[in-house]
Order: sequence, then structure tokens, then C-alpha cells
Amino acid sequence: MSSGSAALRYAVVAALMLIGFLGVAPAVAGAYPMPPAVPNSLTCTITGSTISCDSQVWAVGTSVSYSIASTPTALGTVTTLGDGTAPLTNAALPVGIEQGTHTVSAAGTSTAGTPQTLQTTVLLTPASTVVDAASGSRSGIAAAGGPAATLPKTGASHIDPFLWVAGISLASGAALLALSRRRARSTS
Repeated sequence: MSSGSAALRYAVVAALMLIGFLGVAPAVAGAYPMPPAVPNSLTCTITGSTISCDSQVWAVGTSVSYSIASTPTALGTVTTLGDGTAPLTNAALPVGIEQGTHTVSAAGTSTAGTPQTLQTTVLLTPASTVVDAASGSRSGIAAAGGPAATLPKTGASHIDPFLWVAGISLASGAALLALSRRRARSTS
């Protein structure tokens, strides 16, 4: 094999790698949409037999009503603060609420002046007993859990283009290594 054909092969491989990188770059750039300036969000934390929630991007001074469902039950209504947040603190969970996944909703007026409902899920697990203050009855199931499932997407779906780039790079490197070894064998 002549050094001219080896150089040509290196040039072809380098050009293919460059085309691969140029083709992936727009795909990677397009995979990251611009986040809103302040996201609409609802997060809740359950401690014992109470729930605390926080939500944002509400019209200032308006009411936000919180509820929990499988069977819709009101948790409370709060007035939004000056920064557009609406914290609900230590609201009692409904007596007799069953263990499992439930949907918490916050309904109010958005900063655009339109009706808005935010939702998240919470997991109720056995932890303590919810006592009905009026009757003294115990449900035997209370709530304990952590933040709800409204976490931002962390980019797992954006890894694919990087895996393609890594794969193409590894394949190109292997091809270049094979060519250089072949060339070394042919010259010796």
C-alpha cells in the first residue's frame, strides 16, 4: 500500500468524522428547548397526617384552592403572595384516605389572568394514624412521603445524540488504528 492511498484513507475517515459531528451538532442543540423564565410548578411534601404544598406563577393577591383526589377533597384555599407563590402549610389530610398514589391539584388565576390548574402526584404510605377529631375514629392509614413526582426532566432523553457521537468516534478511532497497524505491517 502506498503512502498516498493511506493518506487518502485518513482524509476520507477524517471527513466522515467531521460530517458526523456536524450532523449531530444541530440535533443536540435542538434537543434542549429553552425553559420558561419561571416554570409553573406544584410540589408537595407529606409529613405524618399533614401535607404542605407550594406552587408558583399565580396572579398576585388571588386565591388558590388545593385539593387531593382519588375522591376529590379540599385541602384549603390560600391567597397568593407578592412573588406569585401560594404556600399551603400543614393542611390536614382527609380522615380515611387510602394508601397509594393520589393527585394533588392547585387551581387559581395565572399571571396571564386566565384560569390555571397545576397537578402533581403524592404517595401515601402507612406511617401513623389519622384521627378524626369529631368522632375520635382512627383510619389506621396516614400519609408519609417525600416530594411529589413533578421533578424536572434531567436530560436522559438528550443523551442519545451523545451516545451516537461517542459510537461514531470509537468506530472511527478503531478504523484509524487498524489502518495505521496495516500500514506499519506493510512498510516493515
